[in-house]
Amino acid sequence: MEYRDACTVLDELVEGGFGGTLRVGILGGSFDPPHQGHLQAARRAHDELDLDLVMMMPASVSPFKQTSSPATSDIRRGLCALACTDESWLYPCDFELQSGGVSYTTDTLAYLSQRYGQAVSWYFIAGGDALVTMPSWKEGRGLTDYASIIGVIVEDRPLSPSDEQMLRECYGDKLHLISSDCWDVSSRAIRRRIQHDELPYLWLNLQVASCIEQFGLYRSSEHIGDVGCSDLLAGKMRRPEHLYAATEELRGRVSAKRYYHSLRVAHMAEVLAYQYGCVDPELAYSAGLLHDWDKGLTKQELLDKLERYDCGLDRQTATQMPWIIHGYSAAASLKQSFDWVDDAIAHAIAHHTTAAIEMSDLEKIIYVADLIEPGRKFPKAEELRKQIGHVSLDELYFSCFKHTYAYLVDQDALIFPKMGNIWNRLIDKRKQA
Repeated sequence: MEYRDACTVLDELVEGGFGGTLRVGILGGSFDPPHQGHLQAARRAHDELDLDLVMMMPASVSPFKQTSSPATSDIRRGLCALACTDESWLYPCDFELQSGGVSYTTDTLAYLSQRYGQAVSWYFIAGGDALVTMPSWKEGRGLTDYASIIGVIVEDRPLSPSDEQMLRECYGDKLHLISSDCWDVSSRAIRRRIQHDELPYLWLNLQVASCIEQFGLYRSSEHIGDVGCSDLLAGKMRRPEHLYAATEELRGRVSAKRYYHSLRVAHMAEVLAYQYGCVDPELAYSAGLLHDWDKGLTKQELLDKLERYDCGLDRQTATQMPWIIHGYSAAASLKQSFDWVDDAIAHAIAHHTTAAIEMSDLEKIIYVADLIEPGRKFPKAEELRKQIGHVSLDELYFSCFKHTYAYLVDQDALIFPKMGNIWNRLIDKRKQA
């Protein structure tokens, strides 16, 4: 994959006559390494403020973290480029790395504002912890001379009333606070786990994780040499354009909560496929992304789809249990809408809620990913996630199906008629094994 810098992309948009003022976000940090928390903050800012582009800009030296990192600037540059492959609107920017020295946000914003003038409106993205200290940064109270401020606040760690009042007094209507179910993860925690031989794939973009594994990054506190950005990007690529297009279409057809759930399922499915080595990770990502495609439809719209398509679901069952229709209806219609949705993807989408008597590895992966993606907080979720890589995919699927079946019985809920047969088949297989 060729390194493509955000400023190059921005130059092309400006020079090509974009047709208005570009809205561009800047997500800064050490990114040592970049993780899902960073990506979620970028997504929330992009979606809530309707940004055209977001730059992931690693600092040369952070004013707050002036201790030496084992990863060189060139490695962090490469890891950011890989992390950005998840989104069509997200690009790395190495301006601060190229500038060298301590990186101050005010200097970066001043330079970019002068370079692009009225062609760009800037939005600086910060998490809650950084946000409350921002007025004390170098010329921190003057940042809104150059940019609006987007504060991405984790739902279970809200700002105190006094902090919010202080920030609003400081930045006025140029402060935008948005809520996020951001991942509870930090780069420091990731490095610590890697040093204990536990690479947390779920916390990282898969291409970032695979490079950390391939080149032994962060295995010790010693400085890493002889590895550069070009080594990390070799053989890697951005996602196919059809997936970027499908992601954008999905965002417009389901609720924000469902959309972010779908992205987490896609990521977990990709990780499961990679770790178990039985399915193409891109195929798993695609099925995970689309699994709730019809979740935003009304009951009547879903029943109407049953009439139009051969969904493999009888109307009586669908009428009694409308919450299972969306998988079957999406599987049938997506095969006609997207030529890249094959039978394997369609079956995985269809059975992600109900399961089936015979399940392919891809179907098992989507079923599992939907149940235990990191946003799921039910009591046994973390216990099931900890089984990943320690038990077989069949065993993990069995544990997940068993949990769902037991939960439905415990709740006195209606059960899909075939679930009893599925359970019996699973028990038969286990006895034979």
